[in-house]
This record gives sequence, structure tokens and C-alpha cells, in this order.
Amino acid sequence: MKFDFEKGKKQLLEWMDTEFDCSYGYTLQYIKEIDDIDDIEFEVESFRRFERDWKEKTSSIKKATTMREVFIALEDTAIESDDNFIIELFTTEE
Repeated sequence: MKFDFEKGKKQLLEWMDTEFDCSYGYTLQYIKEIDDIDDIEFEVESFRRFERDWKEKTSSIKKATTMREVFIALEDTAIESDDNFIIELFTTEE
């Protein structure tokens, strides 16, 4: 196995984009089904915070020059404790 940092960052960012797109779609669908304006405002604001955090994390990963920086950027994400998945993104079979 060979370590490829740039390839790993690219694959990680692609995975994060896919996860964001899914969350966006689910959120829009959920908001469409809400009847109470206060609940709608709450969900919209919640998604704005999620989007801001996502942008910060992807920006940090793009700027990362070490795996430590990548792991720090992934704190509080669905894969933060899935070291094997993360490492697989950064390795290639040769």
C-alpha cells in the first residue's frame, strides 16, 4: 500500500460533498413538511449553522498539509472515529 495525501484529500472532500448534498436534500424535504413558522425558522437556522461548519471543515481540509490537520478538521463529523475509513481514502494498492 502506498500513501497518497493529495488523492486522499480529494476523495475525502468528494465524500463530504456527497454527505452535504444528502443532508441538504433531507433538510429541504423536512422543512417542506413543517406547518409551524417557528419550527421552519429553527430548522433553517440549524441548517445554516451546519452549512457554515461544513464550509469551515472543507476549507481546513483543503489547506491541510498533514494528517493531523485532517483529523482535527474531521472532529464532530460522522467519520471522526472511523480511522480505517479515513486512512483507506489516503492509500492506494500498488
